[in-house]
Formats: sequence, C-alpha cells, structure tokens
Amino acid sequence: MIQRIAEGEGVFWIDAITGKYDGDKTQLALPDTALKGGEVLNLNGVEIKIHYQGLSHTDHDLLIEVVKDKILILGGLVVEPEVPSQGVPADANFKGQIAATKFAIQLHMNIYIPGQGFPQGVVLPQRGLRFLQAIYSGVEHYYSEGLEDFEITQRLKVELSEFQQWYQFDFLGRVIAEMYLQVEQENF
Repeated sequence: MIQRIAEGEGVFWIDAITGKYDGDKTQLALPDTALKGGEVLNLNGVEIKIHYQGLSHTDHDLLIEVVKDKILILGGLVVEPEVPSQGVPADANFKGQIAATKFAIQLHMNIYIPGQGFPQGVVLPQRGLRFLQAIYSGVEHYYSEGLEDFEITQRLKVELSEFQQWYQFDFLGRVIAEMYLQVEQENF
C-alpha cells in the first residue's frame, strides 16, 4: 500500500471518496511503517492485533482486532449494504475475499465494523460471505455451462434478488466480469 500511495493511488482514493472539492482539503498521510500481519500493538493502552490474509478485497487489506473488546475492523473486506469489490473489481481476488471473510467469522468477535455500513455481530460477515459465495458459485456454474459473463450477470441478478436493494447492485456485472476472468484462469 505504501508503494501504491507513493505512486499516486492515494490521491485517486481521496478524490473518489471525498470528491474533488473535499479532496482538496484532505491531507494525504503516507504510512511510515509497513505491517505484515501478526503484529500486536499497544496504542495508548489499547491492544490491537493485525491480521493479514493475503490478496482478498485488495492486496493490502488488514483486519484490525481490538483484543479486549473483541471488535474486528473489516475495512473493505465486508461492506454493507453494498456489492463487494464493485469499485475496482480488478484489485480483488474473490476466492481470497471469501477465505478472508471466513477467517474473520472464525475469530468469534462480538462486533464487526465494516468498511461501509453499520457495526453488527457475526451476522454481518456471514451475510457478506453468503452473498460472495452465491455470486462466485453462480459464476462457476454458469461458466461450466458455457455462458458469457453478461449472460451470467442477467441470471444472477434474478437469482440474487434478495440483495437488489444493496448499493451498486446494478454494477454487479463489473464484479461478475472479473470473477469470470478468475474462474476462467483457474480452468486453464
């Protein structure tokens, strides 16, 4: 992440998240310490544990556990109610995102804080996992039947109608197109 910020990606995300005018007021602070996962830090008396599960939502997602309170900050790994990884689906590895979400669930936290949405109990990552698995298994199934990504998108939008109120559901095709490429690569 430090390298990507130094190469300009930080400015992209400030503009994308806060908008051009608010982004001009936001100051970018480049981290000076890289974390790899497994670190236990004490920040002003609060013990936090860093978890890194590899390429998932992005290649630099960290899960941050507040040990005493059994809180897990999920960042972009789980967002709700929003289609996961739809902003830049090419940054994601969807099998990795599924595995990292399973990891988060098995930590048995009291509170999970998503990158977007409201903190909840374990139902939050469980619902996100169910959605991701449904999309991924649907792509695998329809890929094996020879359908193209746009055809899969049409079918899955109907099959996943319980999630149609989620933000950016209309952009589900972007995620499916990237999943399709990943499934295709696995089959070569």
